[in-house]
Amino acid sequence: MQNRPDPYVIAEIGSTHSGRLPHILDTVTAAASAGANAVKLQWTSAPRRMRLARRIDAEGAYNELAWDEAWLTAIRPAVKAAGLDLIVTVFLPQDVSTISPYVDAFKIASLEAHHIPMRLAVEEHRGDRPVIISTGACTERQLQDLLRWRSMDPKHQTYLLHCTSGYPTPLTETNLRTIGFYALNGFSDHTANIATGGLAVAAGARILEVHVRHPLTSTTNPDFPHSLTFSQLHEYIGFARRAALALGTARKAIAPSEAITANHHSEIWEDEPV
Repeated sequence: MQNRPDPYVIAEIGSTHSGRLPHILDTVTAAASAGANAVKLQWTSAPRRMRLARRIDAEGAYNELAWDEAWLTAIRPAVKAAGLDLIVTVFLPQDVSTISPYVDAFKIASLEAHHIPMRLAVEEHRGDRPVIISTGACTERQLQDLLRWRSMDPKHQTYLLHCTSGYPTPLTETNLRTIGFYALNGFSDHTANIATGGLAVAAGARILEVHVRHPLTSTTNPDFPHSLTFSQLHEYIGFARRAALALGTARKAIAPSEAITANHHSEIWEDEPV
């Protein structure tokens, strides 16, 4: 994740593959073509237990995430062949060990960010790998706890993403100023707006996570409303990277494109009588 161009973009597949491995592989190819740095999946070994743990009546949606773990043996080489990193979110501590051999980084979702057994399981398996944490549905006190946890990482590879856990998130509730105010590392985007990533970069984000959907994803899929199409992902990443270029270094200096103007300006004032 380090030494990559800003922003580091994670294409979140979520459940939009609809339980079809070829859809995942298609999305990996599309993400690479669009300029993403990583793809992310979500997986659970026990949808019913996940529903009970989260106290959310959405077992049907969680069933979408219970794909065959053996797929990881096909997904991992496809992701690496595309030049991308593989990230997987799990929601139960016992699932961390299953994904650990395959991932380049771990992602902890917002609702698990304050679950100590999950954090301990990830710390046990992470090794030298990054851990990315979303901060949606989070109070300021809970965020301060996560900031302290980040500060205790000696290798500085714990990254916090600003997030609003609304699906989709209205622009009026996106609150991108949070990124700079708390010195967060990035933004997990649920707006389904191709401009929001670039705006987040302007607000200080160096990591973007954005949902993307396969062309055959059903409109009834739970991730459909807040996911970009393949072509929208390309636009999203392009705008975000141009935003990063436009930000520059902040230090005031004469730019190459204004060198002639600056020289002419100096000549004018040099010719003025005292």
